[in-house]
Formats: sequence, structure tokens, C-alpha cells
Amino acid sequence: MKKTVVYLLITALLFSLTGCIGLSKKHGFGELIILGDNLTREADPEQGETEPQPVDAEDVTVTIGSDTKKLGEKFVLRAGTYNAKIKAGSYAGELKVTVVVNKTTTLKPKLTLAKLQFNAWKFIFDPEYWKVTVEEKVHLVGNFPLAEWDTTGKYYPLIKQEDDTWSAIFPAPEGTMFKFIYDSDDWGNDIGPNPEEPMENFLVGVHDVAQPVLAWKFTFDPSTVDGLDEALGDKEIESVSVVGSFGEKQWGDAIPYHKLVKQEEQEDGTWVGYFEADKGTYFKFVVNGDIWIGTAGIGSFDDNYLLDEIPGIATQKF
Repeated sequence: MKKTVVYLLITALLFSLTGCIGLSKKHGFGELIILGDNLTREADPEQGETEPQPVDAEDVTVTIGSDTKKLGEKFVLRAGTYNAKIKAGSYAGELKVTVVVNKTTTLKPKLTLAKLQFNAWKFIFDPEYWKVTVEEKVHLVGNFPLAEWDTTGKYYPLIKQEDDTWSAIFPAPEGTMFKFIYDSDDWGNDIGPNPEEPMENFLVGVHDVAQPVLAWKFTFDPSTVDGLDEALGDKEIESVSVVGSFGEKQWGDAIPYHKLVKQEEQEDGTWVGYFEADKGTYFKFVVNGDIWIGTAGIGSFDDNYLLDEIPGIATQKF
């Protein structure tokens, strides 16, 4: 009886091992490592450069599908051909890579990264990464054009996303210094790049918490909308969103995620927001979550704006 049990266990073990190998071959997984020995970036004439420049390996990320890693880190992927997106600050490039079954492929691609076309920066704050709990709000503080180290953050609030990160897009010159502040309008709950050095700031164009993007600037001017006062009744404008056929959340689902910011210094009470979208997509503004406004004003159905350069409403020139 004991021998039978032993034989059965050995058989099961052998089946398990050979089965795993068979599954590995059948499903075709392999490993891929990309190194940066031969990576360069385009010359920057504004810096007096005339030849491609080496990149700092510490600043380089590699993205395949939804997986992002540093140079030298291992991807485990199903066998096949992929587009690897390689990014170093405001420079990026793409590379076709092949994953081979049961093999570790190490590449040292000769690739010159091109300057990204962008006009703004997406600022991203992940409470889990920074080991803090956010109850209500996150905003930026720094030497930004609209508010030089204004800790109230009224011009630079971030928006809570579905994955519990906070993000928003704003224009800013490269080299702008900034920090995140959460659940406060003053110093104390501020986050910089190094918890050991509280006086150290993030830098736009250096730290990955600010990613370059090509965005549209949307402007909503309440004074141009006939009938808005009547629709509001005795209420004030508390929120404005831009929604449409763009973004991860579209139309009504996008209302909490595509909020504009009131421009306090403007007497006409305009609201402004920056979002990524494709030219030619449709959009509308939504006031207070339920007043929909298109080209014909309030409440019409087939009066969507068509995204393009629309004076006073949408532009990529800012």
C-alpha cells in the first residue's frame, strides 16, 4: 500500500513538472531585458547642442502594454512582437521587440529619442506611494505663473481618480519647482521628492511625477451663455466640467474627472481646464453637474462642440 502511495506521488510530481513545462511551451512565455548602453536623445539647439546626447539611465522608463519598468528590469511576456515605448524626461521613442518562448532576450538598442510634442504637464500624486492618507484634497504649490508659492492652491488643484491617485494637467516652464500639499492650505502636509530633505522640491521636467502631455485648454465663460442665470436660479456656479467623446471617462461619467478651475482674477468668472483629447472629438460643458451647454446654449441635444481651435473656448496654443 505504501509503495502504491509513493508511486502515485512520484507520478503526480512528474506530471506536475512536465505539465508545467508543457504549459510554458504551449502558452509561450519568455523574458525581455532592455539596456540603455546605446540610447541617445536628439540635440537641443536651445542648449547649444549640435549632436545627439547620451541619456541618464536612471531617468529612462520602458513601457510595454500597461507594464512600465526601468532599464535593466525584466519583462515576462507571452511570445510575440511588441512595441516598447522608451521615455527619458521630455524625450521618447519606440522600438519593436520580439519575445521568444523560454528564452531571456537582452537588448541594447541603438535608438535616438525624439523631443516629445507637448505644451503642458500632467502632475500625478499617489498617496499609497508616499504612505499618506488623503481625506479631501491635493493641490500643487510652487513657483507657478499664476500663484508663486501660494499654499492655498486655488489655481492648481488635483482631481481624484478612480484608482485613488490624484492628477491634473497644467502648463508650466521646465525647471518649475513644486511640491504637493494634501488636506491643508498651509505647510505641514507638503510632499517633496525626499522625505529626508523637507526643503527639497520637485522639478518640472526632471521628476516623473510631472509627465509631458499635449493638451487642450478649455475655457468656459458664463457671461456668454444666454439663460444661464435663469437655469441657475438662486444658486451660484459651484463646478464646471468639460465632457465628451474623449478620455477614459466619457460624457456624463466624466463630470467628476474633467473639472475646470475658476479663474479668480477674472471679473467675468471664467473657468479653465487642461485635458488630453483628439482633434475632431465632441464635447460640451456641464455646470453644477446637470446644466449641459453646447453650441446652441442650454439643454439642446445635437449641439456638441467639435474640438478644434475655437477662439475663447478651446486651443492648444497657450
